Parts: sequence; C-alpha cells; structure tokens
Amino acid sequence: MTSRLARATVIGGVALVLAAAVPASAQAAAVVVRERGADECWSEPGNLPFLPDSVQQVPIENVTVVITPKGGVNATCFGQLPEGIALPEHTFAAWVPCHSDEVTVTQGHIVVTTSGRITMTCHFPPP
Repeated sequence: MTSRLARATVIGGVALVLAAAVPASAQAAAVVVRERGADECWSEPGNLPFLPDSVQQVPIENVTVVITPKGGVNATCFGQLPEGIALPEHTFAAWVPCHSDEVTVTQGHIVVTTSGRITMTCHFPPP
C-alpha cells in the first residue's frame, strides 16, 4: 500500500495567500483564490509511476483555493501533462500526502486521465 502512495506539494504563493487571506476570526463566506498559469502545485518524484525516470516532477499550472469560514483550506490543482510525456494507458488515481508551507500534512487525491489531464485535490482542516 505504501508503494501506491504518492507525494504531492502545495507550495509557496498558495500558502502565503492563504495566510494573508484568513483573519483570526471566522468570516460569513468562503474566500476563493484562483491562480492560472502559476505552477503553484506539482507532483513530486515518484508520484506518477508511469512517468519516465528522467522526469523528476510535473508542474500543475492552475490552482483554485477555497478558504472556508472556519479557516479550512481546499486546494484543487489542475492542468495538462507537459508535451513529450507518454500518457497513461488507463486513468491513474492515488491517495497522496499533501504539504503546506507550515509543514501541515493531510491526505489528498491525484488523478491523471488517458488524455493527460491531471487533477490533484488537497483538504486542510481548520487550524
């Protein structure tokens, strides 16, 4: 089972935006942050077993972050595998650990379709 787990990272700007966007007290509505073409997420080495050994990580160029009124964070990263990478023969899905800048680790999910579409979702509970 451990060999099936992949690692995923939500990095840099996303966590900084999250920290700045959530005040200490809860708000009445969720905050939604959309970044396009920013490469704020990526798969880490070993995440996707169908990738060649020469590919160390795959950037995922789009992210939508939802900050709940109580401070929980849901991050969905999506995009296309880079050109030149062989597509999987079957849709690939795996549970992945997700990391934030604060070293918070939570379980997430990654899916890569046979057309090369990649989606990674991470849910961080409220602090």
